[in-house]
Amino acid sequence: MLVPSGKWLQGCAGAMPLDSSFRCELFALWRGLILAWDYRHKDVSCETDNVDVYRVTQLHQCNDNGLHVDLVTKIHELLRRSWNVVVCLIQRSDNGVADTMAKFATRYGVTHAKWMSPCSSLNSMLRKDILVP
Repeated sequence: MLVPSGKWLQGCAGAMPLDSSFRCELFALWRGLILAWDYRHKDVSCETDNVDVYRVTQLHQCNDNGLHVDLVTKIHELLRRSWNVVVCLIQRSDNGVADTMAKFATRYGVTHAKWMSPCSSLNSMLRKDILVP
């Protein structure tokens, strides 16, 4: 999570090896929204490179036969709170930091990891992601 100036606040990732990538993306969005809410941010921009997750946030519904209704409901409850949240669809190539953190969690089987500051391998990707228009 970054403040508008680009300063790192915190990062988190986790591995969910038996779940679909869609569910993992939903979970990441939900955790990110909780993190932003807990930091009391009132204007939040979330970026996803998953078109299905983006559609869920825009349509305020989930057409997946109820497989993910629990997370979709939690996300929609957060989106309805008293704050301004914009979800943007971005290219996968512009999402290097999130992808790197997710791969770390998957590789090492970490169910939940927090980064209070970016590790050295994330710094160059972080600068690249910030510079993307």
